[in-house]
Amino acid sequence: MKSIRWMAEKYLAEIDSWRVAFVEVFGSIWGNAFFQAFFWLMVVGNIVAMCFGDTLLR
Repeated sequence: MKSIRWMAEKYLAEIDSWRVAFVEVFGSIWGNAFFQAFFWLMVVGNIVAMCFGDTLLR
């Protein structure tokens, strides 16, 4: 059981380091206003496409 617990702790530490790196990178990108506008445009576009896609295709 000790080895499984050790593997789990190692795995969680790995995830945590990845999460920290992701937050740092994404935070710097998120600070970019152009990227933020592009991101929200994509989100709204996807929602509109999901809601009105059927009526627009007809």
